[in-house]
Amino acid sequence: MIRSLEDYTEELRAPDEAEFEARGGLGRYYFDFLEAMHAFNRAQKLPTGLLTNDEHCLQAATRAERAGEPAELVAATLFHDLFDGWNHDAFAAELLRPFVSEETLWIVQHHGTFQKFHKPDLTDEQRNERERYRNSPHFDRCAEFCASYDAPSFDADYDTLPLEHFRPLVEAFFAGSYFAENARTGTG
Repeated sequence: MIRSLEDYTEELRAPDEAEFEARGGLGRYYFDFLEAMHAFNRAQKLPTGLLTNDEHCLQAATRAERAGEPAELVAATLFHDLFDGWNHDAFAAELLRPFVSEETLWIVQHHGTFQKFHKPDLTDEQRNERERYRNSPHFDRCAEFCASYDAPSFDADYDTLPLEHFRPLVEAFFAGSYFAENARTGTG
């Protein structure tokens, strides 16, 4: 039976303070959210080629981790395409904003535009939309993210790590001192 997003309301709602602590704090809350969104995506079989959005995110995060990327980028990669539809990159960026550096936030915010470069069915003008950001200090890193992790991560035969593998990383990253030291309030 396919569940609607409304069916996940209880799982995705923000807990009160006592429940929040009982559930293991912020790191655990973000992992629970990730699990619920993965279950929702799998049930919906959202069209992202051969993989659902959650499978794509897991594959991209697997590639990033295996390439030795920092925990921040691996964690962000788990969320970068989790939300299907128009403006998905902005939605993911807002979810990650308090936790990630300006560079990682910029990558998540702009990866949708940069990903077009890797889609041969688009016009040259559409594929090169990323050029309007050429002067950004994060341009090359975003291009690398898309070329190395995002674009190739639609391979149903790739040895993708399961979500549970990333639990320690997600829980530690979102609950760790990184948040206290690097909390973001600006627009990036």
